[in-house]
Amino acid sequence: MSLFLLLLVECIFVSYLDIRYRQVNNGYLLFILLTGIVILIEQHRIPDINSIFVSSMIILVGILASFLKVLGAADSKLLAIWGILISSKQLLLFGFFTAIISLFSCLLFYLIIYFKPVLKSSGLPLIPAISLSGLFCLWLS
Repeated sequence: MSLFLLLLVECIFVSYLDIRYRQVNNGYLLFILLTGIVILIEQHRIPDINSIFVSSMIILVGILASFLKVLGAADSKLLAIWGILISSKQLLLFGFFTAIISLFSCLLFYLIIYFKPVLKSSGLPLIPAISLSGLFCLWLS
């Protein structure tokens, strides 16, 4: 349980960095991955081949999306990390939760911009939505 709380604190910190500065250091994402792997070892689980395959596809699509300025590089890396940590049976649920939470985040973000036009910035921070749905799916497994 203490490792899960550490992972929660890491995700909150990375979410703060994404909201505040719109960039996340790779070291923080690596720390999330390592903490998640320790949690998997503690639960006597190993990532299956489907999860690893999905994560590599997320990285490939994420590189393309990053070049097209559709998705940030840290967003796709965090998606791939959660793809490894979550069992392949829950990847669809993870995608669903990420989409729903991102939709609500988008609505909230644009409402804030509507009432405070000074806050216009480059893009929507997706790491909080990805982290929240990833933590939820990891907790379920």
